[in-house]
Amino acid sequence: MGTAQDEAAVRLETIQTLEGQIRDLNEQLDDLRARPAEQPPETNAPPPGGNGGEAQPTPTPTPTPAPTPTPPPPAATPAPPPAATPNPPPNNAPFPGAHLVTREGNNWMYTMQEGDTLWNVAVRIYGDGQRHAHIRTANNFTDEDVENLSVGARIIIPE
Repeated sequence: MGTAQDEAAVRLETIQTLEGQIRDLNEQLDDLRARPAEQPPETNAPPPGGNGGEAQPTPTPTPTPAPTPTPPPPAATPAPPPAATPNPPPNNAPFPGAHLVTREGNNWMYTMQEGDTLWNVAVRIYGDGQRHAHIRTANNFTDEDVENLSVGARIIIPE
């Protein structure tokens, strides 16, 4: 059974993890908000509240051009056979987040970014936040080390 200090450290790491996840979600939300909004379709409906008793001009219908004949589709070409094996990630890292790591000697390395926690690094690299414990063990991190990870710190990512 852990001491109160150990329990507090675990709670702090959990809070930091949640804060990182909130930051990630806020960034996604900001990205969504930055996209241009879709414009509603134009209608000829009168404005809400009626027309104030005034007669509205009848819109003049626009003539519809005759349809243009559609050319026949080109002859089908057979699809190439599927590759025997999928293309490996460029650096051959054995996990989904291969693009986030580099090989240095016998180790896979990751550079800590703004807002990173071991949990969200594990999610981005392995697709599983529970693997943060493997990262912590591979780096021999103490509770204090985990709390003091800074932007630019290089950490080992175990396979």
